[in-house]
Amino acid sequence: MFALNTILIFGVIVLIFWNGTALIQFLTLLYYKFRIPTYTSIDRKEIGEEIESIIKPLEDFLLSKGFVYQSMLLHDGWLLGGDQNYYTLYYYDKEKSIHAYIETQPYRGALQSAKISYKTIYESTRECITVDGLDYGYPTIPDDTYLFDHYLGNNESVYEAHLKDREIQEEVIGRGAFTPEELQHHKEMIDAHYSKTYEEEGYTRSTSYGYRFTPSIKLWIFSKKMVKKYKHYSKVLMQSAYEGDHKREEEEGDRKSKSEINSLLMQLSSIDKPRGESNKMVWFVGSIIVFAILFGFLGFSLLEIGMLVVVLLIHELGHFLAMRYFGYRDTNILFMPFGAATMGRKAKKSAFEEYIILLAGPLPGIIISAILFMAMMMNILPQENEIILQYVMFSFVINYLNLLPIYPLDGGRITQILLLLRYPRAQFYFYAVSFVVVALAALLAQDFILLIFVVIVGLGLRHNYYISKVMRKILLTRDDNEITKEDVAELLVNDESFKTQLPFNKANIAKQVLEILHTKKPSLLLAIFGFAFYCALVFVPLWFLFLSRILGGMPMG
Repeated sequence: MFALNTILIFGVIVLIFWNGTALIQFLTLLYYKFRIPTYTSIDRKEIGEEIESIIKPLEDFLLSKGFVYQSMLLHDGWLLGGDQNYYTLYYYDKEKSIHAYIETQPYRGALQSAKISYKTIYESTRECITVDGLDYGYPTIPDDTYLFDHYLGNNESVYEAHLKDREIQEEVIGRGAFTPEELQHHKEMIDAHYSKTYEEEGYTRSTSYGYRFTPSIKLWIFSKKMVKKYKHYSKVLMQSAYEGDHKREEEEGDRKSKSEINSLLMQLSSIDKPRGESNKMVWFVGSIIVFAILFGFLGFSLLEIGMLVVVLLIHELGHFLAMRYFGYRDTNILFMPFGAATMGRKAKKSAFEEYIILLAGPLPGIIISAILFMAMMMNILPQENEIILQYVMFSFVINYLNLLPIYPLDGGRITQILLLLRYPRAQFYFYAVSFVVVALAALLAQDFILLIFVVIVGLGLRHNYYISKVMRKILLTRDDNEITKEDVAELLVNDESFKTQLPFNKANIAKQVLEILHTKKPSLLLAIFGFAFYCALVFVPLWFLFLSRILGGMPMG
């Protein structure tokens, strides 16, 4: 059985995976610099068609309830370095004296790309605010504010909730719309309050450029709350618009559907934006450091860690150079806790390109290890040199294992590309079988690294099931050459099977489905000869080992 310290380390890593989203949120907060946004009044004509397409369903609802458009604010984001513009559209209902805002959230992972909030201002200057959004648990709410965060995700129900919320306080309602200048001042006061509160409570510290979060237990708890609320309210958001009487269900569902489809398309566009070259290098170097620390913690020597880094780097450089040759963009290499990966994007690609890219990873390492081994056998290199021998073993074993037909290893992806590209059900079964094989191998070998790999593969099972499900449904309706990202977005938003999926998950599912569908199918010639060559690479060493053992056991002469 596994040693106690191995089980404890495995338990710690599983806990890290279990709290992975909160950990990422915590590290993200620490990484970013931020400042108070700058607001500017602008003309409605200055926003683009993409933003208008998301705003329109929400605006149509407000206009139907008697609200009148008043003015618009443009502001930058809280985060420094972001180039995304944010817009706040202001409306006023003179009859009921309700202020309404449509605020855009055009960034990757947003629960909505636009949201509505309502505000009633009493004659005492106190405010009642009803938000169809997410209160992450601010340290304090202003003393003059009643904040209701229903997060109903439904235009009609949030509006009705505000009518009830504002009556709770039994105060006299004030009248009159904001001028553009008053609106700008009002927003700036709110932001100043929260930034000051964060600093006073110890979440942030002031800097020359603005603020930074400070590492603390409070910030970790805050991060976990953000993730917990995000997941909870996302499910509410996905379901609530379809509750209520049939007529309202149809009206709300149609309005929400249009807005959510546009939101999903915007998130796909955000995913496709190129990453900065400087950030790539920072993440590359940082990932190697984390990789080295982790393997040092597991008892590997500095020499062994160096060998692993070199072997993996040569492997990933093979993928990287092949991607660059075939015109992939935004290519970069990252080391993971127990391996490395090369990423790149191309709108239209072929199975042949993917096949060559996948082979270009393990082949160089296998060839290098074979050359070094032959050089040692021929006494070109000293046979007693343990460092060279250990490197040969590392290089051959790591690259050869990567060729095995197990997803998501290179061999498994080659099998999928050549044989299963347009068979989504078979793709998922192949992934599930790979999980079982790796799990059995980990138990039989009692190998710690394999155990971690089991966890990683297991975490992807559900995601790959949804990818398979989307592909099956969409391939039933039309030919794969005719499928667009709009078709995939519409399916993910309107099909009952996916309503409870988080928007960020939907964007990633859509991205991977489109990558598969935009990969040209392999020709019969490539499927036969390409797979035959791959099988030779995998099985020839096994046959060689088998025959050498048989011949080694036979009597000579």
